[in-house]
Amino acid sequence: MPANDIRIVDLDTYEPTDEEIVSWYALLTAPDQRMWNYDETEPCASTEPQKQVKAFTQWRSRSCGENHPLWAICEGRVVGMIGINRFKAAARRHCGEVGFGVIEAFTHRGIGHRLLYAAIEKARLLGLARLEADCFADNAASIALLHKCGFRDEGSRTGAIRKDGRLRDQRVFGFLL
Repeated sequence: MPANDIRIVDLDTYEPTDEEIVSWYALLTAPDQRMWNYDETEPCASTEPQKQVKAFTQWRSRSCGENHPLWAICEGRVVGMIGINRFKAAARRHCGEVGFGVIEAFTHRGIGHRLLYAAIEKARLLGLARLEADCFADNAASIALLHKCGFRDEGSRTGAIRKDGRLRDQRVFGFLL
């Protein structure tokens, strides 16, 4: 399916269907996404669709104004996502951190690129002055995407993440809006 058949929606204004919510949980828990997740102890939502919809609704109401998710949707299924998490500390309120993922079957179609540019535009609308991102130092796809979209490499943190019983390095990126 061509990337132009995929629409980017802003969950600050878009009301997802139950099927889209369930597919979002499927994306979050897919092996190709979990391998890059920092927190291996993070609980997964129930596998029961009704409980997933309820959990999403509760999360959305709690994070309103602080977390700004955008989804890439293809034929009623979430195939990619990005979130802008606004920092709470007064000295950092001008900054947001992005986290993103695209389901493996939909990679290399420009979806990550479209999501990241949509997040940059959303950050500008929110009045942010800076976006930050980080990833494992061996995540070549994320590093390439961040560079392609104008993020600057700001360095690395050696052994910053403990994952799978070993210390892993983390790369840090910034983008001034």
